[in-house]
Amino acid sequence: GAIALDGVDGTRLRVAQRRAGGLAFVPADRDHEGACLPASLAENLVAGRQRRPEFSELGFLRWGAIGRWAEDVLQRFDVRGGGPRAAAASLSGGNLQRVVVARELGETPRLLVAAHPTRGVDVRGIAFIHERLAAAREAGAAVLLISSELDELLTLAGRLLVVYDGRIVAERTTATPDELGALMTGVAA
Repeated sequence: GAIALDGVDGTRLRVAQRRAGGLAFVPADRDHEGACLPASLAENLVAGRQRRPEFSELGFLRWGAIGRWAEDVLQRFDVRGGGPRAAAASLSGGNLQRVVVARELGETPRLLVAAHPTRGVDVRGIAFIHERLAAAREAGAAVLLISSELDELLTLAGRLLVVYDGRIVAERTTATPDELGALMTGVAA
């Protein structure tokens, strides 16, 4: 396969180059791919931005600036359970997911790929993450939402592509949960 963003082939680009092009990613596995559990919340939030002038100078991180910025992000995304210096491992799953979403949506990306963004999150957290995904879309981001939660897909998606056995079997702008379920399981292809 190939990856293109605004017509630019990004297949061989490094992660930093893809991010600079406007790509953000919320992985399905927050514990192993989305966050570095032993690191602080500030370190997790600044990851990918650490070379920006406001966060580093002459190769040295500006921890005061990072801490103040992280505190603001934690408040805006209603992360509970610790401040910027707390270890990511100390948070509940839902709050850790908010940290991952906050890092990726702290600024509006051009393209957000969100894989199962609300898996293991409580009802309040789900509503909050849905609001953030919708806000990113309204701000102009393209959002590729990958989910097996039919309600989530039907609530957020403007266009549904159903994959079965490794290929797209249907495209819909509206559907019922029963119809999607049948397409996802190969019953109706």
